[in-house]
Formats: sequence, structure tokens, C-alpha cells
Amino acid sequence: MLVLISGCSRGAEFSGTTLEPPSAAPGFSLTNQFGEPVSLEDLRGKVVVLTFLYSSCPDFCPLITSKMAQVRDEFGERSSDLAFVAISVDPERDRVPAVRRYLQERGLERKLTYLTGDTTALRPVWRAYAIGVTREKPAGTNKAIYEVGHSDALYLIDKSGRERVLMSSDFAPADLARNLNTLLRESENS
Repeated sequence: MLVLISGCSRGAEFSGTTLEPPSAAPGFSLTNQFGEPVSLEDLRGKVVVLTFLYSSCPDFCPLITSKMAQVRDEFGERSSDLAFVAISVDPERDRVPAVRRYLQERGLERKLTYLTGDTTALRPVWRAYAIGVTREKPAGTNKAIYEVGHSDALYLIDKSGRERVLMSSDFAPADLARNLNTLLRESENS
């Protein structure tokens, strides 16, 4: 049974919703911006910041990406203990070249891992992380134009691969950095 506790976990204060008890984060194996396979298991030993985006998003997704990059840069050399990961919610448009271009345009090609795949590969991941995804065609547009709606989530996964904190996309970079420092300290003290 998963219990959501705002505030604290084992004496650690987190911004966002603490996920208690910590449980194994749902696994996945998808393709990154370089066309290489990446699984959650490959990231074991790092604190993972996991979110869900799409590269043609006009507003919130670029903002989330920017805030994640800002926090990653603040960690400097310690960022090697962190993995910033985005999983696509738009498999039709988010092919490898599109997600790579999205990261290149923002100078993040080697700083953030953007994972994609086909709908068959992505749908179980969305479901496992409780990410609702809708595709809507705005009135008066042609069939090829559509908007993607998706749940707002930023998961923090500890070095052991356990879900620890759920944050929303309106997170303050300072809160994310504080949460990551707490998770990094926990792993150093264990």
C-alpha cells in the first residue's frame, strides 16, 4: 500500500509529496536521443529526476526542461551522481531526431536523457507512473494537428531505484535542489 505524506520521511524533509513506504520505481527500457537503449536499471546508483514531456509542447514542457537544467548545472561535478530523464508522451512526433533536436536547441543534449519509443512501449510506462495522456484536435484544424495533454509529475528516485518524492511541474528549482541534496546525503550515510 502506498501512502502519500507531505513533508517528511524518516526525518528527511522533502518539498512535494513523500512516497511512503519507498517502493521500487517501475522499470522501463526505451530509446534515448542518440538512438541507444536506456533502462531504469542502467541508472541504478544515481538519484533520478524523472518527468514526462513532449518536444512540440509550446509552454510547460520547455519550462520544466529549463528548470531541470538549471538545477543540474548548480550541482557541477556532483551532477555525475544524478540523472535527469524525460519520457515522451507524444510517440508520433517524438522520434529520436526530434528529441535530439529539442535538447540541442537548449544546449542539453548531454545533460538530460530524453527517452522515446512507440506507443506500445510507452503506454505501460505512462500507466505505471500514473501519467494520463490525451490527444486532442483543436476545432477547425486539419487532422495532422493535435495537442497533447498529460499529467503533471516529477518523480525523484533514489540510488537504490525506489520512488521517494513526487513533485509537480510548478516546482521551484531551489526545492528540487534541496530534495536532491537530501537524497544524495542519505546514500552517502548508508
